[in-house]
Amino acid sequence: MVNFCTRDYATKNRDVVRRFAKAIEQGAAYANTHLAETIPLLLPLTKMDPKVATGMRNGFSATSFDPGALQPVIDLMVRYKEIPTSFEARELLAVP
Repeated sequence: MVNFCTRDYATKNRDVVRRFAKAIEQGAAYANTHLAETIPLLLPLTKMDPKVATGMRNGFSATSFDPGALQPVIDLMVRYKEIPTSFEARELLAVP
């Protein structure tokens, strides 16, 4: 599992973690509504032809997280031994 930070860091730096989450949320919301403005940002990273990038269908970034929607995936991953133990999806957002 990839962690953005440890539980210990999140506990000791609540404000930093909240501000980081807010910045990610605001960036996703902006990118979702300003697709044409994001193409110049995409090109250097992907080395795509500008015409291809302009004509492709864009994905959208989530601006919220519903743990209930992810829990069945976690449960299946445990069932098929892709991860060793189950956990509550809401723990992904928990800042103790």
